[in-house]
Amino acid sequence: MKKDCNQIADGRNYGIDALRLVAMFMVVILHVLGHGGILVKAKEMGGWHYTIVWLLEIFAYCAVDCYALISGYVGYTDQPKPYRYSKYGTMWLQVFVYSFGITLLAFLLGGKTITTETLFNDAFPVSSKAYWYFNAYTPLFFIIPWLNHFIRERSRREMNLIVIFIIATFSFYGCFSRSKDTFMTKSGYSFIWLLLLYFVGAWMKKYAIPEKIKTNKVIIRSLICFAVTASLRPYEQSILVSYISPTILFIAFSFLVVFSKAKLWRPVKAIVRFLSPAAFGVYLIHCQRAIWGHFIAGKFVWILEKPLWLVPILVLGVALGITVACLLVDRIRIAVFKLLKIDVLADKVFDFLVHRFVNFARKSGRKLVYGKEKKASEKKSKEPTV
Repeated sequence: MKKDCNQIADGRNYGIDALRLVAMFMVVILHVLGHGGILVKAKEMGGWHYTIVWLLEIFAYCAVDCYALISGYVGYTDQPKPYRYSKYGTMWLQVFVYSFGITLLAFLLGGKTITTETLFNDAFPVSSKAYWYFNAYTPLFFIIPWLNHFIRERSRREMNLIVIFIIATFSFYGCFSRSKDTFMTKSGYSFIWLLLLYFVGAWMKKYAIPEKIKTNKVIIRSLICFAVTASLRPYEQSILVSYISPTILFIAFSFLVVFSKAKLWRPVKAIVRFLSPAAFGVYLIHCQRAIWGHFIAGKFVWILEKPLWLVPILVLGVALGITVACLLVDRIRIAVFKLLKIDVLADKVFDFLVHRFVNFARKSGRKLVYGKEKKASEKKSKEPTV
């Protein structure tokens, strides 16, 4: 079979890596619009300002679903292979560097709102729920080998039924149900939703779904989904502006289909190869509590004071500036980690902890089984013989 132009020897798809960058850019757009104060102010202003900023919001709303689908599409393999649990150590250390490191820097520079309690909380990013996506992804990371094994054992018919069930139940019914958060998915801000989309992404990978769908058709259908979502007003109350919305989910599906087959020019591929490892860092940096409070929350209302035609340009420009700046910062972190071999050390430490835990679990399991067998034999020996 001929390899796709986006593939290299290690089988990496640079179209998917490009989608990581685009999806992260869209995450920043969402934050600039929402937490930057633009959506609230636009609602007060009404008119075209309200419409334009919400069209941008709807366009970018599929970002989280894109990331969740990518997890399944990239994480699933037809053939079993060793799973490196130690990768979590490097990922956790990256989160720690930004969660605690930036807070510590702000504290040393005299930040008045930084307390010792804040420092302590940011030193434990998972326990303090510093980043919701990382918290939701953490349990998913550890069960991926079992998920992949389950998916490999399923027939095509079974996987099709599972995906239909997920979309019909958790997306359609979950979105249109009168009861709020019927299935406890928290509108997509949850481990459950990431788990479900892992199945969908893995299904796409297992049966090469993108290769079987024409690009122009999926683009047209995604535009229809966008139009349907944009037709329901007021937007802030629309049930379709949600991560679990079927229209938003299909738009994310379309992005994955298009980018997985995208033919990238060699210069673009080189840029993607350089920047994509830093994509997650964009989320960690600009959502860090100190950065968020000082540079994001309520800081972009001024954009609505500009001429209407300039508003979308400024929103996209500000979001792009934040994305590029964070990408470059995380590239520096990656270089420092590589130079000092911090990532190697983190892998070894976490690998050691995982092995200790596994050995402990095995010994405990043997003792439990042996103890039950011993008690059963003792009980049997005490029974009177006839």
